[in-house]
Amino acid sequence: TDSQRRLWAPWPSSQWQLLRLDAAGQVIDSVITPQFVSSLVAGQHGNVFGRVNSTGGAMGLDADGDVLWASPFGGAFWWFGWADTIVKPCVTAGGELWFGGLEECFAGESPLLAHVDTRDGGFPGAISFPGFSQCQYGRIYQLTAALDGSMWAMVAGLPGAGFGLKLARTDGASVFQIIAHDSLWNGTYDSPYLCVDGLGQLLCNVFSHQSCYEI
Repeated sequence: TDSQRRLWAPWPSSQWQLLRLDAAGQVIDSVITPQFVSSLVAGQHGNVFGRVNSTGGAMGLDADGDVLWASPFGGAFWWFGWADTIVKPCVTAGGELWFGGLEECFAGESPLLAHVDTRDGGFPGAISFPGFSQCQYGRIYQLTAALDGSMWAMVAGLPGAGFGLKLARTDGASVFQIIAHDSLWNGTYDSPYLCVDGLGQLLCNVFSHQSCYEI
């Protein structure tokens, strides 16, 4: 949902397009895109960003749906050629665009973060998730923005935090807080199983009954 309360929804048909709906759920129009864009997130100035499934990259669109830039990630960030392993992006309270992903390693996979320039799609490269060394086993499943400019991530294998999935608050350089819950459920890479509401409350899914759990 963007700043004008319009909902942008991917709609694969004969052409790749995004439907735009008003606050009442009525279709306003559709935008044709050169590639299929999913996992959308709204920026601060009406722009929208998403993952390009065919290339494992990112795309930025303006408020009218015109393509501003397309940035292929490629390399280690596109794990085994599966763009689905690139986590739904988030835009922080400070306007920074971040993606989560996986690096293919001899040990399996290792979690990565990528800071993408919202102005031109500049992608200086991926960095290991804070606390992980390069190719250290782990996985990132979810990424969402907190109200203070940091991000919450759902991560498996976080060093020094025990086994299982953990919720970690980070700015991309350090981990400030870790929350453990026995029944955390990763869901899928696209799914909003981790989010922060307007009051700053962190909401996530638990496996036991697959319902919303408030922390």
